[in-house]
Amino acid sequence: MLLKKNQKIVFVGDSITDCERKKPDGEGAPTFSPFGNGYVNLLFGYLHSQYPELHLRIINQGSNGHRSNDICDRYDDILNLNPDWIFLMIGANDVWRLFDCPEIEHLHNSITDYRNNIEDLICRTIKANRQLVIMSPFMIENNLADPMRKTLLDYQNVLKELTNKYGIRFIDIQEAFDKLLENITNHEISRDRIHPNITGHMLIMKTIIDYLEKN
Repeated sequence: MLLKKNQKIVFVGDSITDCERKKPDGEGAPTFSPFGNGYVNLLFGYLHSQYPELHLRIINQGSNGHRSNDICDRYDDILNLNPDWIFLMIGANDVWRLFDCPEIEHLHNSITDYRNNIEDLICRTIKANRQLVIMSPFMIENNLADPMRKTLLDYQNVLKELTNKYGIRFIDIQEAFDKLLENITNHEISRDRIHPNITGHMLIMKTIIDYLEKN
């Protein structure tokens, strides 16, 4: 198990991480579901039940609609939480805004913008001496010729490039969904190919747990 006793883990991302978490802190008495209703809540349940001796502190800092630049804007607040680990999944909205808001250019993050934002987050995390795990944004779509899926692949490759450059841990969530879609349809997981239902959130949770338990 990669995580150690009494460590604090902060999850950062967009609506897929947020999932109606408690605002503003994203933690509290577990009986009141402060972690939201998505993969962070499932992770807490698994870790709390299978590794109770670790007494891990989980904080959900996902925010609906956020793009990589929004994370940069509030990253000092994340670092001020003094986490031992930061798990970051961001990029779906960076790509989505190119397709659902093509005329609203100030909402667009080009691939260069995205690379600069992610590199900034990595460098700030290293400077703060915190552990960072970057998880790929994903699209629940197995048609690789789909225009949005093709664009997202370029953004995912930026993450692979930067995590390799800086020696940052990387979890490929897209790969996990691609394997799942070999046996079921995307309509069984998501209404919009971005926001997963409980099946998708369980897959994210299991993919993270597999990584933690193997490292």
